[in-house]
Amino acid sequence: MARHQGTLFFVMLPLSMLKLHMDAITAVFGRTTPVLRRAVEAPLLALRLAGFAGGAFVVLPPQKALPYLAVELAVSGFYLGACFAPNHIGMPMAGADTSLDFLRRQVLMSRNIRGGVDGPRHGRTRPPDRTPPLPRHARPQPPSRGTPGP
Repeated sequence: MARHQGTLFFVMLPLSMLKLHMDAITAVFGRTTPVLRRAVEAPLLALRLAGFAGGAFVVLPPQKALPYLAVELAVSGFYLGACFAPNHIGMPMAGADTSLDFLRRQVLMSRNIRGGVDGPRHGRTRPPDRTPPLPRHARPQPPSRGTPGP
Protein backbone atom coordinates (compact mmCIF):
# COMPACT_ATOMS: atom_id res chain seq x y z
CA MET A 1 0.00 0.00 0.00
CA ALA A 2 2.88 2.39 0.71
CA ARG A 3 4.10 1.95 -2.86
CA HIS A 4 0.83 3.29 -4.29
CA GLN A 5 0.02 5.89 -1.64
CA GLY A 6 0.25 8.79 -4.12
CA THR A 7 -2.50 7.30 -6.27
CA LEU A 8 -4.57 6.00 -3.38
CA PHE A 9 -4.45 9.40 -1.71
CA PHE A 10 -6.72 10.94 -4.34
CA VAL A 11 -9.01 7.92 -4.29
CA MET A 12 -9.39 8.02 -0.52
CA LEU A 13 -9.88 11.80 -0.19
CA PRO A 14 -13.57 11.74 -1.18
CA LEU A 15 -14.19 9.06 1.46
CA SER A 16 -12.58 11.15 4.20
CA MET A 17 -15.66 13.33 4.76
CA LEU A 18 -17.83 10.24 5.21
CA LYS A 19 -15.28 8.98 7.74
CA LEU A 20 -15.39 12.32 9.58
CA HIS A 21 -19.19 12.14 9.79
CA MET A 22 -19.04 8.57 11.11
CA ASP A 23 -16.35 9.51 13.66
CA ALA A 24 -18.46 12.42 14.90
CA ILE A 25 -21.50 10.19 15.33
CA THR A 26 -19.60 7.46 17.18
CA ALA A 27 -17.81 10.00 19.39
CA VAL A 28 -20.95 11.85 20.44
CA PHE A 29 -23.51 9.05 20.59
CA GLY A 30 -21.15 6.26 21.67
CA ARG A 31 -20.07 6.05 25.27
CA THR A 32 -16.41 5.12 24.70
CA THR A 33 -15.16 8.67 24.04
CA PRO A 34 -15.46 11.27 26.79
CA VAL A 35 -17.34 14.31 25.46
CA LEU A 36 -17.37 17.40 27.66
CA ARG A 37 -20.93 18.58 26.90
CA ARG A 38 -22.62 15.57 25.38
CA ALA A 39 -26.10 16.94 26.16
CA VAL A 40 -25.36 19.95 23.93
CA GLU A 41 -23.27 18.18 21.27
CA ALA A 42 -25.74 15.38 20.55
CA PRO A 43 -28.75 17.56 19.60
CA LEU A 44 -26.56 19.93 17.59
CA LEU A 45 -24.99 17.06 15.65
CA ALA A 46 -28.39 15.44 15.07
CA LEU A 47 -29.80 18.78 13.89
CA ARG A 48 -26.87 19.33 11.54
CA LEU A 49 -27.03 15.86 10.01
CA ALA A 50 -30.83 15.94 9.73
CA GLY A 51 -30.68 19.36 8.12
CA PHE A 52 -27.91 18.23 5.80
CA ALA A 53 -29.71 15.14 4.56
CA GLY A 54 -33.28 16.34 5.10
CA GLY A 55 -32.70 19.61 3.27
CA ALA A 56 -31.58 17.74 0.18
CA PHE A 57 -34.65 15.48 0.27
CA VAL A 58 -37.00 18.45 0.79
CA VAL A 59 -35.61 20.38 -2.18
CA LEU A 60 -34.78 17.47 -4.52
CA PRO A 61 -36.55 14.24 -5.43
CA PRO A 62 -34.97 11.14 -3.84
CA GLN A 63 -33.33 9.97 -7.09
CA LYS A 64 -31.45 13.30 -7.24
CA ALA A 65 -30.95 13.85 -3.50
CA LEU A 66 -28.86 10.72 -2.99
CA PRO A 67 -26.36 11.53 -5.79
CA TYR A 68 -26.27 15.13 -4.58
CA LEU A 69 -25.34 14.02 -1.05
CA ALA A 70 -22.73 11.59 -2.38
CA VAL A 71 -21.13 14.22 -4.62
CA GLU A 72 -21.25 16.85 -1.87
CA LEU A 73 -19.51 14.54 0.60
CA ALA A 74 -16.93 13.54 -2.01
CA VAL A 75 -16.14 17.12 -3.04
CA SER A 76 -16.00 18.30 0.57
CA GLY A 77 -13.63 15.46 1.47
CA PHE A 78 -11.42 16.17 -1.52
CA TYR A 79 -11.35 19.89 -0.73
CA LEU A 80 -10.55 19.32 2.94
CA GLY A 81 -7.78 16.88 2.09
CA ALA A 82 -6.37 19.15 -0.61
CA CYS A 83 -6.20 21.99 1.92
CA PHE A 84 -4.31 19.96 4.51
CA ALA A 85 -2.12 17.78 2.31
CA PRO A 86 0.43 20.35 1.08
CA ASN A 87 1.38 21.22 4.66
CA HIS A 88 2.08 17.59 5.52
CA ILE A 89 4.04 16.44 2.47
CA GLY A 90 7.70 16.02 3.35
CA MET A 91 7.22 16.45 7.08
CA PRO A 92 9.61 14.50 9.28
CA MET A 93 8.01 11.35 10.60
CA ALA A 94 8.26 10.53 14.29
CA GLY A 95 8.52 6.90 15.24
CA ALA A 96 5.67 5.14 17.01
CA ASP A 97 7.75 4.76 20.17
CA THR A 98 8.70 8.47 20.24
CA SER A 99 6.92 10.65 22.77
CA LEU A 100 6.77 14.30 21.72
CA ASP A 101 5.59 17.28 23.70
CA PHE A 102 3.29 19.91 22.21
CA LEU A 103 6.11 22.17 20.98
CA ARG A 104 7.94 19.46 19.07
CA ARG A 105 4.78 17.88 17.67
CA GLN A 106 3.07 21.10 16.49
CA VAL A 107 5.89 23.52 15.75
CA LEU A 108 9.19 21.81 15.16
CA MET A 109 7.72 18.93 13.13
CA SER A 110 5.70 21.21 10.85
CA ARG A 111 6.79 23.04 7.72
CA ASN A 112 6.55 26.69 6.81
CA ILE A 113 4.95 26.69 3.36
CA ARG A 114 3.87 29.72 1.40
CA GLY A 115 1.29 29.54 -1.34
CA GLY A 116 2.03 30.21 -4.98
CA VAL A 117 4.91 29.25 -7.22
CA ASP A 118 8.40 30.29 -6.16
CA GLY A 119 11.63 30.50 -8.07
CA PRO A 120 13.40 32.66 -10.61
CA ARG A 121 11.48 31.18 -13.55
CA HIS A 122 8.21 32.38 -12.05
CA GLY A 123 9.36 35.84 -10.96
CA ARG A 124 9.20 35.31 -7.19
CA THR A 125 12.66 35.00 -5.73
CA ARG A 126 11.85 36.94 -2.55
CA PRO A 127 8.80 37.21 -0.31
CA PRO A 128 6.18 39.63 -1.62
CA ASP A 129 5.97 43.11 -0.13
CA ARG A 130 3.31 43.71 2.48
CA THR A 131 1.81 46.58 0.50
CA PRO A 132 1.98 46.36 -3.28
CA PRO A 133 2.96 49.54 -5.13
CA LEU A 134 0.11 51.78 -6.18
CA PRO A 135 -0.51 52.28 -9.88
CA ARG A 136 0.41 55.72 -11.24
CA HIS A 137 -3.18 56.92 -11.54
CA ALA A 138 -3.87 56.13 -7.87
CA ARG A 139 -0.90 58.06 -6.44
CA PRO A 140 -1.64 61.49 -4.99
CA GLN A 141 -0.28 64.24 -7.25
CA PRO A 142 0.39 67.83 -6.25
CA PRO A 143 -1.73 70.35 -8.12
CA SER A 144 -0.17 71.82 -11.24
CA ARG A 145 0.73 75.55 -11.45
CA GLY A 146 -2.26 76.50 -13.57
CA THR A 147 -4.85 74.87 -11.31
CA PRO A 148 -6.87 77.43 -9.31
CA GLY A 149 -6.78 76.93 -5.55
CA PRO A 150 -9.77 76.48 -3.24
